[in-house]
Amino acid sequence: MASKVFPKAQLGSFTYSGLGDLSYQRPVLESVQLVSDITASGDTAPVFFHGLPIVGCVVSAFIKNDTGGAIGSAQSSSFAAPGLDMKVADWNTRKFWQLVDVTGSGDSEKNWSWEIPIVGVAARGWVEAHSGTGPEYDTQSATITMNLSQFGGLTGTGKYHLVSVAGSHKRGGPFGVAYQATYSGTVTYTPATNINFKFASTDVDPPSGTVTWDLGSAETISHKALAYMLDFRNPSRTGEEIRVILGLRFDEA
Repeated sequence: MASKVFPKAQLGSFTYSGLGDLSYQRPVLESVQLVSDITASGDTAPVFFHGLPIVGCVVSAFIKNDTGGAIGSAQSSSFAAPGLDMKVADWNTRKFWQLVDVTGSGDSEKNWSWEIPIVGVAARGWVEAHSGTGPEYDTQSATITMNLSQFGGLTGTGKYHLVSVAGSHKRGGPFGVAYQATYSGTVTYTPATNINFKFASTDVDPPSGTVTWDLGSAETISHKALAYMLDFRNPSRTGEEIRVILGLRFDEA
């Protein structure tokens, strides 16, 4: 009996036409489908009915400028938020579109619309000495300005709040601190050269394109998809590449 041949991931490829300048490393496709038990009088075995599936991908990637081949570097990035009184060790920036299921009569696949997107930031680091009253634990406002290597610049007014402060009075050392913020009002995004990741306030529609996942050996998945989540993670503590988590939802073609 001949041995079976299993396609190798590196012989295939993953692309998404809705966004450029990303190198895709690990896609995970997920499908959720409602299955209803419709077993009734007279049936001698269980009978089930299934609805339309919700299909999407969560993809791990990193920024890589297609033109120059430069990889986004955490140490070439900057983060400033006067009033937070912290040394930022790492942060992530996310734009999220809440999808609305608008599937209706005659649709053979799930169909989606969306709400106004939200841009948020989560920052983690250490408390810096200052002459104020300590980390603010109630909601405050600050102008949050950042620049991510190969991504571009982002600035706006953030409504931030303290998430946690931690310190060991047993061993000493600095106090760890974490904040979260949501941009309120206009967000100004200045794209890096040849790159535009749709983070400006005027970019109210999610990126839309085609997922093409070649699994090798003529096994291919191809479908229209909306990019409802763009999450950029800048690990300044370790100085690695800027990681990207991309949320995709299959939409009716």
